[in-house]
Amino acid sequence: MGYVMPADYKTDQECRWIEQFVRELAPGIDSAECGKQPNGDYELWLRLHPASRAEKVLITRSEYDTVQAGDWKEKIKTALQELNA
Repeated sequence: MGYVMPADYKTDQECRWIEQFVRELAPGIDSAECGKQPNGDYELWLRLHPASRAEKVLITRSEYDTVQAGDWKEKIKTALQELNA
């Protein structure tokens, strides 16, 4: 894929929800892979199509835990727009 998350990154239910959110925004996306860092933050890698560059989005645990959850969703939307440009 051109990028590798460290082996000690875990995938959990929150990662699946983040990936699902990406797929709802961009159903045709080639890949959206999320891993939970040891410190609790989430590292998300996005690639629109196989030949495109991958974009890393870091979502901090505190951003994910906010009540509105708008910060991390906006980060993802912005990254997708940049990849689409």
